[in-house]
Amino acid sequence: MSVARVGYCIVLTLILGSCAQVGTISGGEKDTAAPAPIPEKTVPENASVFMVGQEVSIVFDEFFTLVDPSQNIQIVPPHAKINARAKGKTLYVSWDEVLKDNTTYAIYLNRAVKDLSEGNDSIIQYVFSTGATLDSLYYDFPIVDATNGRPVQDVTCVLYSESGDLVNYSLSNESGIARMRYLATGRYKPLVFEDENKDMVPQVQERVGFPADSIIAIDSSGIFDPIRLFSPAPKAEIEDVKYQPPASYFVHSTVPLIEPRVFVGEVEVDTSLFAQISENSLQVFVDPDSIFSGSIAVHSELMTDTSDYRLLKSQAQTNTRLYCTAPKNTFAPSETVSIFANDIIRAIDTMKIAVYGEDSIRIYPTFSVKRNELLLDFPFEKTSDFEIVFDANAVSTRVGENTETSIKVKRNSAKKYGSLVVTLEAYTEPIVLVVKQGKTTVHSIPITTFGEPVSIEELAPGEYTFEVIRDRTENGRWDTGDLSSRTQPETIDFFSKPTKVRANWSVEITLHPTHP
Repeated sequence: MSVARVGYCIVLTLILGSCAQVGTISGGEKDTAAPAPIPEKTVPENASVFMVGQEVSIVFDEFFTLVDPSQNIQIVPPHAKINARAKGKTLYVSWDEVLKDNTTYAIYLNRAVKDLSEGNDSIIQYVFSTGATLDSLYYDFPIVDATNGRPVQDVTCVLYSESGDLVNYSLSNESGIARMRYLATGRYKPLVFEDENKDMVPQVQERVGFPADSIIAIDSSGIFDPIRLFSPAPKAEIEDVKYQPPASYFVHSTVPLIEPRVFVGEVEVDTSLFAQISENSLQVFVDPDSIFSGSIAVHSELMTDTSDYRLLKSQAQTNTRLYCTAPKNTFAPSETVSIFANDIIRAIDTMKIAVYGEDSIRIYPTFSVKRNELLLDFPFEKTSDFEIVFDANAVSTRVGENTETSIKVKRNSAKKYGSLVVTLEAYTEPIVLVVKQGKTTVHSIPITTFGEPVSIEELAPGEYTFEVIRDRTENGRWDTGDLSSRTQPETIDFFSKPTKVRANWSVEITLHPTHP
């Protein structure tokens, strides 16, 4: 029998188009059930052998409409071109070509059948053989998100023959399992992807996954190792440029900006006039007289790109404003208390800045300026609630002076924080230890030498989880995969059991990977 054999029993896998919803005057709930075939009225019956005809009729339990049947109805192996027509509640599927002998075929209705009123669709598979038997093996392919390890539903899983012919496909269920039925013993090339446009071909923007070995051998029914679904690397470019009053722009890129150089027009910007806000974004301060139009170019290790900016005069703002960016205006003991201006600071008048601690006692920190940031350095370890009072004109920027402003901040005691001591003795290659609180990454720590535990200080009380990135490229971050070069995304070990951190307490933990 041919290796290129596929199929599976007619499976009424219903993908609901919408949630049940009660209308105000309809008198009932929406029909959330997709049209379903009536098995006993299917001719020839599903799983038939010695198939000699060239037409199948499938009777449904309700009226339906066909959606792009030339694209959404396929026969696999693709030895024929499918014709489809609907009459009443019956779908007629036919072909003109003579099929190969002793071959298992499957006809796939990939969301081609929809309810007339509600638009619910279904995925239906009908199988038959031109020989005496149907291929009987099945194989399960678990599909998980490469970035969080969770199962992914509604992902297309395809099997190709060694020569590249499509021989089987399925969709992953709510548990992330794509089951291939009626397989023949043979060697296959699996591929999973989010088929957004339903063309059965992975597109450059679609998430994709594949096993480390391109070809797998199937000689019995079973389950494969999880296939990790990943987003392809984005095109390296400036994603957007947003105006930040009074005279700066936030520049966001699609890739990390490593040792960036910035140009406004043809002039390179001094490092004192731009700041890296995050791995992928910069704040670039421009000439206040040139804020309305121009171009910003960024040159870095992974990207060189230019973007134009244009601002209406009615959108421009010139007021100097002071603010604190720390969460809840709270600083840990090791953090320097800082206040930001919305433009480059040119001068400060310390006589017009007063800092008050508990009981309104005046405190005299040392002030320093970095770009648009005012830093307050206390001569002793002072933990307290503070009020920083700025008289008018205390801070001068390129566009003017501040108005009278009062900002309350808090500097916590070390006793309000806990710490972690993490042992990673099972790891010997470069990794990145990621510490998370909920969905927020609190710390991302590259580690290249082993033997000593990793101490993480000043953690707010709460529960933390961990991830360990196997840093194959040794760049201190997670790297995605690539289909064209068959490169796998970097492996992430997930440690989802929470570790509770208490104030003024140190917790020791050891992270053991579940695989080498």
